[in-house]
Amino acid sequence: MGEEIWVKRSDIQEEEDGLLTWQDLVGYTIEDAETGTVGTIDYIDESTINTLATLSDGRMVPLHEDFILEIDEEQRVLHVHFPFSL
Repeated sequence: MGEEIWVKRSDIQEEEDGLLTWQDLVGYTIEDAETGTVGTIDYIDESTINTLATLSDGRMVPLHEDFILEIDEEQRVLHVHFPFSL
């Protein structure tokens, strides 16, 4: 109809069998299996083919399901194993 509307993502997001979305991980701490604490996710950019997490210190890290070892929803920790080259 040619009109703009503004809707909060939380109002339109439908949960699918309790699965988390990338946006649900904002606020989670990333723990790498090799290096330990990487940082806390401040923002997630899904606008390109490569999903990127911006950490609270401004660094950006790629997110991909192949990197994720475990998601601890209770402690809000994303356990990952990033490739050595990162």
